[in-house]
Amino acid sequence: MKKLLGIVVLGLLLSSNAYAKTYKTASWSHSADSAYNDCGFTGFICSMTMDAKAHKTSTRVGDYLTIYDKNKKQIDEFKVKKIHYQNGQCWITPQPIRKYKTYFVTYNCKVK
Repeated sequence: MKKLLGIVVLGLLLSSNAYAKTYKTASWSHSADSAYNDCGFTGFICSMTMDAKAHKTSTRVGDYLTIYDKNKKQIDEFKVKKIHYQNGQCWITPQPIRKYKTYFVTYNCKVK
């Protein structure tokens, strides 16, 4: 019984990330819904910029990505360290860890 309970708990933990994968490249259309989030140095106070756009519509790990707000004002530039794909969304971040404080997210993207 204890072993069965352990297997069920492990299965539940793994299933939450079952559809989340990390990739090397991502592409999306210029008209895709997207946003940019930055929680700064502290990680407590975050600012979300809706309708943010990148200077290009594809990227790969190691590339630099420039992010603009809807008024075409540059709000950040970073080196891509991770591309995380889940449920049709790409989370592109300069952080190598899973708990992202800074990321650009775009919908209906394609990954490789």
